Amino acid sequence: MNHPRAPMGKRWALRSAGLLTAALALVGLPTPAGATTPPSGEGEAGAAATAAAAGSAAPGPATLAVTVGPAAQTVQEGTTATFTAAITSRSPVTIRWQTATTPTGPWTDLETSAATVFTPTATTSMDGHLFRATASSGQQATSSPPALLHVHPADPPPSTT
Repeated sequence: MNHPRAPMGKRWALRSAGLLTAALALVGLPTPAGATTPPSGEGEAGAAATAAAAGSAAPGPATLAVTVGPAAQTVQEGTTATFTAAITSRSPVTIRWQTATTPTGPWTDLETSAATVFTPTATTSMDGHLFRATASSGQQATSSPPALLHVHPADPPPSTT
């Protein structure tokens, strides 16, 4: 449904701003200052945002969640492995990157920061290790599924005979 009194460019701006607001409302995040929900009847997003604004929508997701965990990878010794996690939270988050040799641990802390990317330089001693991100915010904490790292030995230098 278009806004009949708004010029075409304004109609798109109103619709896209409304969809963004609806998406934010669906995941329980605050909407930008001055944003409005789309008029009711503009698809499921508009209806969900209107319901959320009225307080009749189902509760949003937990306040802290790992939405994407790091992926397993194979790298060569001496190169950088890159582990990435996506975390959602309504509060500031502290992230600890950890490693273990079995899925049940024990887990050893490697780095604590707010970084969702961890880039260690791979050594052959890391071959077969698991890596995960543990996020904490206030009294809540959650961990990503572990990702396996496989490290190939570096190629020997060419012979000079």
